[in-house]
Amino acid sequence: QVSDFILGLLQPLPPGVELKPTGSNLTVLISKSNFSHCSAFSNASSVRPGGANGGGGATYAKSVAMTNFSVTMSTFINNTVKVASGTTGLSSFSSGGALAVEALEAALSVVISRSSFENCSAGGANISNLAVRGGAVHVYNASSISVVDTNFTNCSVIDTASGDVVSGGAAVSAALARDVSIYDCVFDASGGRDGSGTSAGLLVLARNSSFSRVDVSRSTFNASEVVLRVQCVSEDGV
Repeated sequence: QVSDFILGLLQPLPPGVELKPTGSNLTVLISKSNFSHCSAFSNASSVRPGGANGGGGATYAKSVAMTNFSVTMSTFINNTVKVASGTTGLSSFSSGGALAVEALEAALSVVISRSSFENCSAGGANISNLAVRGGAVHVYNASSISVVDTNFTNCSVIDTASGDVVSGGAAVSAALARDVSIYDCVFDASGGRDGSGTSAGLLVLARNSSFSRVDVSRSTFNASEVVLRVQCVSEDGV
């Protein structure tokens, strides 16, 4: 099954093919598309009881069937996600100002290539149990993440607070990914904000050093703060 976005439009399926939300080998392709001023907002009263999570100001993808997610030759400008309140005693998340991709089973490949992200942000509520991650892109529990020939300009994570959860990755955050590859990319945080103080560019949250691999090459980072951070976290990515 394939969901194909070209020139900003979901392409029709071939005759006789039905798109189903369940099954196996679901592929999402976004190509030659523009996303501008898209936003997602949630708080503790607008989602299921016991959680306050928001993700993907422009695109949010989560499925047990999804095996491939790719974005190519696309632009994301002024996209935001905001979680305005959390829940007492529980971890909440605000992630992926433009894109949030979550794998329920660790067999997902994510590829972002020849694209640009500008002035995208993820925002929290200044509370200690709300993790704010990935001002532009957040990926959770994927088997592999590849970002190639892509620019991130003035992206931010804002309204964060120190506590039991980890925030950061003003451009990209990758949690519990086995293989992260960044090649020929530009991270320009000169006009962005990292409210967490951890990573104005890339944040990688790994299970452990033997489980995960991070490869950054031929890329440029421009910031007056820490731009790259790799940290081991618990099995639930907190």
